[in-house]
Amino acid sequence: ITHRFREEMNRGLIKRDAMKLAIERTGLSLVEAASTTVAGIASIFFMNISALQEFALLIILMTISSLIGAVFILPIFYDFKFIK
Repeated sequence: ITHRFREEMNRGLIKRDAMKLAIERTGLSLVEAASTTVAGIASIFFMNISALQEFALLIILMTISSLIGAVFILPIFYDFKFIK
C-alpha cells in the first residue's frame, strides 16, 4: 500500500485521494494473500504436534495483524503524518 500511495502522490493527488486509490487497487490482493497464507498455515495448526500448533497459531495471528495494520492503521498514520 505504501508504494502505491507514493505513486498516487507523485501523480499529484492529495493524501486522502491517494490513500483511497491505493487501498482500492491493492486491498483485494492483500486480503487474498493473507487468506491463502492463513489457510496454508491452518493445515499445520490441525496437526497433533503441539509445538507446530503453537507456531502455526502465532503465524496466523501475525498475518491477520499485518493485514489489519496495512488496511486500517497505515491509512490513519499517513493521514496524520506530514507528507508534502
